[in-house]
Amino acid sequence: MVVFVLQPSLGFGEGPGAEPLSSFVEDRPPLSVETPLGSELYGVDDYLRLPILAAPHAVPLSAAELERSLGYMWRDADRDLASGTVEGQLAPPDLQAGLVEALNIGFLLEGFEERPLGVVSLDSYPGRDVREELLLFDDPYVGRFAALLLVPRGPGPFPAVVALPGHDRGPWEFCTEFDCAGLTEAGYVVLVLQLRADESEDLEHRVASHLLREGFNLAGLHVYEALQLWRYLRTLPEVDGQRIGLLGHSGGAIIANLAVHVVDGFQVLVTDTTAMFTEDMSGGLLCATSPELYPFHPQVSELDSGWAPAQLFEYGFPEGQDAVLSVLARYLKSGGSPPDPR
Repeated sequence: MVVFVLQPSLGFGEGPGAEPLSSFVEDRPPLSVETPLGSELYGVDDYLRLPILAAPHAVPLSAAELERSLGYMWRDADRDLASGTVEGQLAPPDLQAGLVEALNIGFLLEGFEERPLGVVSLDSYPGRDVREELLLFDDPYVGRFAALLLVPRGPGPFPAVVALPGHDRGPWEFCTEFDCAGLTEAGYVVLVLQLRADESEDLEHRVASHLLREGFNLAGLHVYEALQLWRYLRTLPEVDGQRIGLLGHSGGAIIANLAVHVVDGFQVLVTDTTAMFTEDMSGGLLCATSPELYPFHPQVSELDSGWAPAQLFEYGFPEGQDAVLSVLARYLKSGGSPPDPR
């Protein structure tokens, strides 16, 4: 019973005077699970506890071992061997198994539907047209994370969209930039995840490298949180649980591209970014930088080999919201094939 309480950098290890990779992947300064690094409500200290809570699933690496793994991945990409190491197209179940292993989230997905998940409303605004709630989730493994829920007034159940913002964007910034009001006016429930450790700076590097050295993956934890939002939406009476789409922008799009391959549950993916999983920010790792994910990048980036149909837009959705709504409507309201907006 579920309980609801309510491109590669060449600056590291390459050439004279280059900074050794070992210093690149070390914590700066050392991380401590006793010292929260973010908001008291939804900081990243819970991420640092995961290797302790999930010790049987940890695969600890030394800084030197991670250095060799990252270095091989970056040199491989630099030599234009960007086809990766997985040959041929994997069927969805095989690609799913490979990604789950690469993200090391198999233990999180096991018993996923039955695992207790706390959900409380931190704030609620009963607007005339849309009910708005700031929700705080509490998961036994990844701790607390927040999301913004928007529910249109009127007879339901409505189709719904899980939205994943880009780096350094909260739910409100995302909704302003990409017009969540237009989504609710079109009759969609929207649930926007507040991603943690996603500011493309030192904090993201420190958390990502810490988890990689323990055999885990920050992108995997973000995927898991997105799936918890999908799970939560299916409990709401206002939502038709068989009509849920996934919308991602930038860094959130990369997480969405992975999530849609990990479960057979979303009816459509709308995204504006693909990744090789070799990306860094010229000073640190990003959440999805991973030698384990890198071999899968060609097929994941094609977006036509997952469980759900997908539409790739230009970065930032310059085609406009009407084009996005057209794709969503095809799969969440009427079925059929998405148009090519370009």
